[in-house]
Amino acid sequence: MKNKIHLLSKAQIGLDALPTSDRKKAAIIIEYLKDFPSNTFIKAQKIRDVSNSYIVQVNQVYSIIFQYQNNEVIISDILSKDRLDRLPVFFKQEV
Repeated sequence: MKNKIHLLSKAQIGLDALPTSDRKKAAIIIEYLKDFPSNTFIKAQKIRDVSNSYIVQVNQVYSIIFQYQNNEVIISDILSKDRLDRLPVFFKQEV
């Protein structure tokens, strides 16, 4: 069974703001999330201390933050490395 994908408005704004080539890569990853966690192309990492939350890199500059539960993927944000670096420490991925 494929996951339902939901983009929050903040994520849609982030997606729309990406350069064209990065937007295409992000769209491919979003499509792969329909099969998360079994899709082997997705290298998502659990976000420390945030229940059911994950981060996956689009490339070296952009990442997608999402929550996964009960066959639903909620994409909460698509952000640059600069923005990610400014987030609180608890929001960083597990090592």
